[in-house]
Amino acid sequence: MQMRKLTLLILLLASLLWGCNRKSNIINSDLIKYDWVSEIDIYDNIYRLYIEEDSLMFETLTNSIDPVVPYKISYDTLVIFSKAYDKYPTIKNKTFKYKIIRLDSINLVVKQVFPTFRDTLLFNKEVQTKKNDLKIQSLEFFSGACLGECPAQSIRIGADSIFYHYGYNSYSKHKGLSKYKLNAVEFLKIQNRLNYIEKNGFKLCIRPPDASNFKFFIKSLNDSIETDGTFCSDNSYDFNKFIVYLESLERFLDLESIEGQEISFRYKPN
Repeated sequence: MQMRKLTLLILLLASLLWGCNRKSNIINSDLIKYDWVSEIDIYDNIYRLYIEEDSLMFETLTNSIDPVVPYKISYDTLVIFSKAYDKYPTIKNKTFKYKIIRLDSINLVVKQVFPTFRDTLLFNKEVQTKKNDLKIQSLEFFSGACLGECPAQSIRIGADSIFYHYGYNSYSKHKGLSKYKLNAVEFLKIQNRLNYIEKNGFKLCIRPPDASNFKFFIKSLNDSIETDGTFCSDNSYDFNKFIVYLESLERFLDLESIEGQEISFRYKPN
């Protein structure tokens, strides 16, 4: 009888210890919802993780056809669901798992544990500072087709925070005319990312025939900026990043089709 009680006590203590250890490995998911850039790995690669909301992220870790993919945090593991465009039904979706070794307000350390083990990656949070005072009265953006996987789309955002979108090709998640009412947090994220760009950094360069082509216009209270072309490598990193963010917005937002309505866009395909 005493042996049975002792066994039950040991099992109870083991269960409690396992439970405490399990809780200690649970990650605070709010800490990961920022922009992260890795240090250079042994192959001279730099990776990016932009955690936008509870279930979607922009990532360059998995070589996904679509860089905007779902993710989840499971205890101490970051699970990324690498996606394929609908155009490629024969390409199977893949799951990647990264053990979170460290996560705090400025550092993220992960190690891939599935489907293969890889070297540890160290990420630093991208801390941005305000560099201009532009306030969105009207923002218009166009990204055109290229020889690769480029979504062709027109975007318009007004001071009323209505987001209008027109997708022209199969690489756009939303085809045709759609709209979405940005909430205060979503609008502020776009506004802040705009303000992180140096005033002389709003620049696009002459593009080769097979490259992505963009057109961008921002009207503020006392100023306006317009540019077109493709990515520049000179003094335009923050603007290039903003262009990629604008390209990806249709994949973050739950757009509502408004086919049949008439909305004018500054930029359309030639």
